[in-house]
Amino acid sequence: MQPPIDADERRAIRPVICYDNDALPPPDLQLYQKARKSAGKLSSVEVPPPAMRVVFASPPVTFFRFPVLVVRKLAI
Repeated sequence: MQPPIDADERRAIRPVICYDNDALPPPDLQLYQKARKSAGKLSSVEVPPPAMRVVFASPPVTFFRFPVLVVRKLAI
């Protein structure tokens, strides 16, 4: 895969930090843990290799996670 023609220009731009991590309020982890206990699976998508690309829509006020299964081929 070739980098874009303007790759060097893009790399030269200073990143913009939207939120300083030290300035954010701590999350209410108990709230999230309570929500997870009462949560149920709405749907599931399995993406086989070599695709490994997923585009999905998550409705408001829902949780989602990406469990990653790492499979290594061993040379025997």
